[in-house]
Amino acid sequence: METRNPSRPTQATNVTAIIASAVDNLPALVRSQAAATALGVSTRTLRRWIALGLIRSVRIAGGRPMIPRTEIERLIAEAVQ
Repeated sequence: METRNPSRPTQATNVTAIIASAVDNLPALVRSQAAATALGVSTRTLRRWIALGLIRSVRIAGGRPMIPRTEIERLIAEAVQ
């Protein structure tokens, strides 16, 4: 039986660190390109996810879709689990 090293970070801690490092400097609403980069997908894939309702977006004046930072955090957390 393997004993846990208390100084070694747990998987939950690692997930939290990954999410924090990926979205730390992002504003509350993120442009599609920056959101796609943070998620590691293309903007085309991101637009497809928005159209399918897999990710929430907000349209600002001029019709540009903006992605809430909380959505990016949610998707990263789901992908890491």
